[in-house]
Amino acid sequence: MRHHVYHLPNPILFGFGDAWMTMDEDKMFLLCTDGSENSYRAAQYLASMASCLRGRITLLHVVKKEEAVAMGKDLKDPEEGVTGMRLNPAIKILESKGLDYSVSVQIGDPEKVILEMSSKYEAIVMGYKG
Repeated sequence: MRHHVYHLPNPILFGFGDAWMTMDEDKMFLLCTDGSENSYRAAQYLASMASCLRGRITLLHVVKKEEAVAMGKDLKDPEEGVTGMRLNPAIKILESKGLDYSVSVQIGDPEKVILEMSSKYEAIVMGYKG
């Protein structure tokens, strides 16, 4: 399978495999957010694109192990504490377009977690800098 990565104008990376080209089924989008402005721009881009397509979005936030220890119980409820502050702006963007989404908070190395999860999605959207 070929993979395509595009660098879009508003510091966003958009990557997809060949399955993206078929429009006969719901698409699975992975939206990676770290709480940065660029990740919110990526959320706005995906929200505008996904509202035209059938699809489900997983909003992913990866917390590094050392940070997870310091955050403690905040990780158990992704809408509270530091994790909530990082996710809520992206959640509001998705909800404003009436999009179907779920939230996944993972602990580990962001690069590895995103790569591990990528095979389940037709498209991955993230800010390229944050």
